[in-house]
Amino acid sequence: MATLDDINILDRQPVDLEMLLKSGRQPTVERVKPSLNPASDYFYNNVLNDSGRKMVDFASSEVNNPFNFAGASAIIGKANKVRQGIASLDESSKIQRAKDMGFDTDKPLFHGTHAEDLKEFDPAKFGRRDQGFYGKGVYLSSQKDEATMYGPNVGEYYAKGKILELSDYSELSRLLGPKSNDFTDPTEAYKIWAGKLDKIDALPPIQKNAYQDFLKAEKYFEENLKMIPTSKVTSGPAKGQTIYQGKIKDPDYDNDIVVDDIFDKSELKEMFLIEAESSYKFRGLKDMEKNLSRFVRDLDQKESYEGVDNVADFISKKAKKAGYTGINAGTETVVFDPKNIRLTKAKFDPSKSDSANLLAGVGGVTILANQPEKPIEGNRKDM
Repeated sequence: MATLDDINILDRQPVDLEMLLKSGRQPTVERVKPSLNPASDYFYNNVLNDSGRKMVDFASSEVNNPFNFAGASAIIGKANKVRQGIASLDESSKIQRAKDMGFDTDKPLFHGTHAEDLKEFDPAKFGRRDQGFYGKGVYLSSQKDEATMYGPNVGEYYAKGKILELSDYSELSRLLGPKSNDFTDPTEAYKIWAGKLDKIDALPPIQKNAYQDFLKAEKYFEENLKMIPTSKVTSGPAKGQTIYQGKIKDPDYDNDIVVDDIFDKSELKEMFLIEAESSYKFRGLKDMEKNLSRFVRDLDQKESYEGVDNVADFISKKAKKAGYTGINAGTETVVFDPKNIRLTKAKFDPSKSDSANLLAGVGGVTILANQPEKPIEGNRKDM
């Protein structure tokens, strides 16, 4: 007697399930009434053959019969395994479509809001609550916990486009204090983000001058530094390491800046840059703001005196002009245009790539058709 495994319940035996899913075969019998489960309907009508459908119908009718429950459940279980395989392939093809459309599926982002059912972000509302650290747009976080600080309803999204990566520094580090493994040398971090902004002419006048003088001071330091070996460590973990005296000529006076008992030049460099702030040669250093979040908010209002009333807006406009679609700093990302954001559960239909609808390209059953109108938002307070 044939076993269930010997019975072919499919219309044909495919090379693989993905080929079957993409074959576009029409059902061989009249469709059943919708079950309100698109995956089940597709499996029943398009994957099973007539024998397979009869088996499922029989199993469904017998599952409530206590004498036949085990057998009926086994049949349903076999059918479900095939259906789950198809669903898995569909998820895989969805991710590939998202990648083909340019979405970064390796870096999901989160947005917290008080809206119950968010449909799309409205650019007209951007900046109503605050200007945002990096200009107007949709603000998202790489950390779900951070997104919940802006609203209890957190959605998961993919973003696409060219993102200007400014810093690994997290704004939460400023608010809550850095973790033990979250330390970044402020001067080195400044060189990275200031250099990237300067490259696209996105440093406003005061900070542009400060950055140029910083580069001059750094060059002066490297060209005039003397590291004189004085001894070696004789015990402990650092045994054998060379100890130096660091010496550099003062840029304004005929004397040296000296630091004894150092292992590398970084200790002397930090001291030199502090001294250089009062130098006639590097006058712009006194206005240098190493903290990115303080700089974009222009807390000292120095840039406003030079005609830049909104530093964040100034930066975002320069970034857009340079071809960037958003800015990232630490855990925070702003995406300027909502069409470059999709919920991760969207189907990513290439024909709807320019839509701002967060579920554009859902495909199959139109899951939005019978739902009430959803709120549209555009505030930075909601992340």
